[in-house]
Amino acid sequence: VNINTPQTITINYIVNGGTVKTGNAEKLCNGDAIQFDALPLNSKSWNWSGPNNFTSTIRNPVVNNFSSAKAGNYRIDIIDLNGCSSNSNFSLTNCVVTSLNEEYEGKINLNIYPNPAKDHIIIESQSSMESFSIVDINGVTIQNQNFIEPGLTKIVFNDPIKNGVYFIVLKNLDKVLRYKIVIL
Repeated sequence: VNINTPQTITINYIVNGGTVKTGNAEKLCNGDAIQFDALPLNSKSWNWSGPNNFTSTIRNPVVNNFSSAKAGNYRIDIIDLNGCSSNSNFSLTNCVVTSLNEEYEGKINLNIYPNPAKDHIIIESQSSMESFSIVDINGVTIQNQNFIEPGLTKIVFNDPIKNGVYFIVLKNLDKVLRYKIVIL
């Protein structure tokens, strides 16, 4: 008698091209991207499903341009090489957005200048940040960067940015700071 035991599924994931994490939940902000990776590798099939009619049959699908419509529970069903099926769930939620210029719990000192800016900004912080983005007033990400070290960081704009009002979005854990800047 051959007894097949379902395998434990491990879900690894990468947010915005950052480092690999393992878990079953993550908070994302609008415009973020997450790539899933279901283990074990030695499986016959991977079937993902989730909110907003998300489906995929590859082991490592990507959810791009995250929005509240894509928040919720994602499920992976795997059939291993012995024909046993296993499943696991992963929850995506929206990050908490604080108001303009509100400080994080723990009183992070943060300065962003010059404002108005032309071709760069400087972020001066006593704490590291997970990510930085420039977002236009329609919520479209113009430029982003992972991990900002404490101290002074000069961000040179990748491409010329049209004159207008933009938001600098700094993310750290499940908190988000937005600063309004003018680009000339």
